[in-house]
Amino acid sequence: MRDTLPPLLVTPPWEQKTPLVPGLRPPTERVVDWEPGEREEWQQRLPGRPYFTAALREIYRLEGWEGVVRAFLDGQITHEPALFSLFELGPEELVRPLLADWHPTLSRTSDFSILRAVAVRFGADAHHVVFPNAKAHRSGWALMPFLDVEVARLMAAWLGMASARRQAGEWFARHGLAAVPYLVPDALDTRRTLRDKAAAALLQIASRNGDAGVVETARRYGDHAACAVAQILDSDAPADRPRRGRCGEHRDHRRSTSG
Repeated sequence: MRDTLPPLLVTPPWEQKTPLVPGLRPPTERVVDWEPGEREEWQQRLPGRPYFTAALREIYRLEGWEGVVRAFLDGQITHEPALFSLFELGPEELVRPLLADWHPTLSRTSDFSILRAVAVRFGADAHHVVFPNAKAHRSGWALMPFLDVEVARLMAAWLGMASARRQAGEWFARHGLAAVPYLVPDALDTRRTLRDKAAAALLQIASRNGDAGVVETARRYGDHAACAVAQILDSDAPADRPRRGRCGEHRDHRRSTSG
């Protein structure tokens, strides 16, 4: 009979070590947060000159970038460096309209600087180029400025992978408390896989920014969610540190001491 019951009835929230708060929605916005001088530094590392085939060089000589764009639209450009050069160097008014329909699939031998190139130039509009390729190859350096729920989930998963843990750690160190709203809904979700990864990420953030900052940032989802996050952080507390107890007990305690 247990197999036919909803998960919340099989394992009710009050029997969970951490209370569940299902149905929370993470922010939908995608942010690209550059550190001072970082964008300019990335720009300086890019090739800065086109890598065209002989045929494409002739098109460029005769017709300029408009001819190169027409060749792209006609499917004539298949040479990867030439494609990358188009989106790195082509006039923005010509290439930005092409970006949404461009979905390159990088290989192990690709020049991954294209991910930085489109991130520098197009910001959040390049998410659909940068994110899937960075994820597929566990090459997250181009994702460092990106802050959204997909990247936060990916970095939370990477914390548990030896091959990508360093990149994830740097991402969380960089974004700190700003990443918390993207993680709290998963950390309090009914799905165990999401919950464990997000909880580990919150602990990672708290190790650098303190428990109080993480809990207060989580309060945007309400006091119950903030209290549940506090219990997640308590799970990693030293044995000699007082525990907060269950959320209901914690809230009652606060009410009794405030009067």
